[in-house]
Amino acid sequence: MQTKNNISSIGTFFSYIENFADMYIELAIDFVRVRRDERVYVQDCDRLPEHSDRETANLMDLRDHYHKYVVCRDPLASGNNNGIEIVTITDFLLRDEW
Repeated sequence: MQTKNNISSIGTFFSYIENFADMYIELAIDFVRVRRDERVYVQDCDRLPEHSDRETANLMDLRDHYHKYVVCRDPLASGNNNGIEIVTITDFLLRDEW
């Protein structure tokens, strides 16, 4: 009986992982870091498009309180767009919080 319960638990776990991954693939999030009860969402780009929300739209669709970043190679990229932090790749990698 114990083995049957363990197999059921493992099946449930993998279903959860599949659903979790499918959600982010559907939204096209480039990177999601999950550690314990914390998530960080990251979109990467070479340069932010001037008149487009292409890099931020998917992050805005996420309705949670976790940190969201757009990381750019553009040295002038910085700011905040509706709670989504826009940073250069250098600033992102040199943060103390990592």
